[in-house]
Amino acid sequence: MQAVSRSAMWKLLNRQISLGIQYGYGNKPKLGADPSTYKSLDCSAEARQLLFAGTTGQLIVPDGSFYQHQWCVQEGLHKVDYQDIGKYGYGRVFWAFYNPPTPLVGHTWIIDGTKFRSLESRGHAGPSSRPWNDPTLIRIVTSCYEIPCLP
Repeated sequence: MQAVSRSAMWKLLNRQISLGIQYGYGNKPKLGADPSTYKSLDCSAEARQLLFAGTTGQLIVPDGSFYQHQWCVQEGLHKVDYQDIGKYGYGRVFWAFYNPPTPLVGHTWIIDGTKFRSLESRGHAGPSSRPWNDPTLIRIVTSCYEIPCLP
């Protein structure tokens, strides 16, 4: 698997924020689209765009948090205990999921283990970042995987 660049992901997220991109459930911009060409995107589209940008277009993952979670399992990504990110996560990148009992409706976010912050798109905030251990994230996380990364 292609290693993901944290700096490239942050560059995309910060550009989206500066453009005022919003959260939009079901909104899936074309993969690799310039943020100036879309007004909103949902969480799985954000994760997909971030990972694509972070690998200069080399990593193409499915859309939809349910299918992205399945992809992580099928690819054999190293599953980690979300609580351990604070202890052992420095310099690493993680992909976290909330998979509720009803499939196909959930949430997903990327964690930068250097800044210990999320990179995500969420309701009312759109593309944004919050501490990895935000109480809401801690409460909802159901699985988490390590992604090979670069600075």
